[in-house]
This record gives sequence, structure tokens and C-alpha cells, in this order.
Amino acid sequence: QLRGRVGRFNRRAYAYFMVMTARVEAESGDPEKAAAAMAIARRIAPEHPAVRDLSLRMRLVLGFARMKGNLQRQKQQRLARRRERLLAVQAPLEDCYAHYTKVQLNGMARTLGLPRISSLRKPDQLKAICRTLREPGRPLRIVEGLEPQLREALEAVRAAGGFLGHADFTQRFGSDTEDSDDWGWTAPASVLGRLLCLGLLVEGTVDGNTSVLVPAGIVAALTEAAGSPPERTSSAAA
Repeated sequence: QLRGRVGRFNRRAYAYFMVMTARVEAESGDPEKAAAAMAIARRIAPEHPAVRDLSLRMRLVLGFARMKGNLQRQKQQRLARRRERLLAVQAPLEDCYAHYTKVQLNGMARTLGLPRISSLRKPDQLKAICRTLREPGRPLRIVEGLEPQLREALEAVRAAGGFLGHADFTQRFGSDTEDSDDWGWTAPASVLGRLLCLGLLVEGTVDGNTSVLVPAGIVAALTEAAGSPPERTSSAAA
């Protein structure tokens, strides 16, 4: 009888330990390990109050964690496609921004001070943004209004010939991995993300290297602001 009570105590204690493990794993963003820990707890002591109380909450937490994980994977896939696309150094603005979603174009429009264009079709959104960035003096005014850190980062790309290795840029100025890529809902906070959202930089593959690039339509404004023209040479520019 004593052995049975000890065994029951150990079983309940271990179940509680697995409940705590499930919480930790869920909060750290590993829903699979959290689900496995909860399954063990339910199997060895389904009557334990902590197991019963946490089961419903854990299902909600795990569901949210899986959804968050799926969204993160989708974001990484979108970033990979954006950075792997072949981009010519002299690509027009339309080609530079064509891969952005409607939500991202809405974010660009808001950052550039355009009237809301969310009701437009994506091709019309793209035209409106490119038309704005081609207005005489508009790119120069945007560049001159940048915060010093943003202007320094943009000048580094310009001085390198208009494009710079992605790894080199992020090593110096930080990455945008913590930014949401749904710019229409959440504006980016990183240097790279803010310059992308303004249309002053784009990402792509130039000469086989993942790079950040100043669109050709923006280069004249940077040249005027800096006072010296960059040399934009690339086998991808033909």
C-alpha cells in the first residue's frame, strides 16, 4: 500500500514536471516539444489538476505557436525569393518593386506620403509609387530628409558603385530579420527595412551575389546629394 502511494506521488510529481516543461517549450517557440511533454503528462497522470487545467490553455498556446512558426517560415521563404531574384544594376523602378505585395506597396506609399492607394489594383499601386519617385526633386528631398544613420548606410551603397553585398551591409548596419514584412500594417524599424520601405534600396542577386542595390532611378538624387557620381558596372546590367 505504501509502495502504491509512493508510486502515485512520483507519477503525479513527474506529470507536474512535464507540465512545466511544456510551458517552457511553448514559450520558447517549440510547439512540437511542448506537445510531446503534455502528451506524457496526460498519459501518466490525467487526473492531476495541473494537467487538466493546462490542457485547454496549452491547446490554444500550441495552436498559436504553430501559427507563428508557419508565418515565420513563410516570411523566410518570401525573403529568400526576394534576395535570390536576378536584378540588373540598371533595372527600372517597376522591376525593382514588382515583387512586393499589395500590403508592402501600401506601406511604401504611406512612408512616401502618398494618399492611400489600398483600393487600387497592385499594378496601379506600383505605377503610382514609381510616378511619385520620378517626380523632379522628389528623391533628393527624401534623401536630404533622412536621419544620419540612414543616410550613412545609403551613401555606403552608393560609394560602393550602387550595390553592396548583403552580408557586408548587414554587418555594418544591421539586418531586418526582426521587422515585419507587412509594411502596410507594421512599419519596419531597422535601417535596412526603412530604406527598403522608402524604395531607396532593394534586395536581389547581382553578379551571382546576394546584394542590396540603389535603384537606377534613385542614383541621380544620391549623386546630387553626395556631389560625386558612383561607377555602376555589372555584367548584370546589360
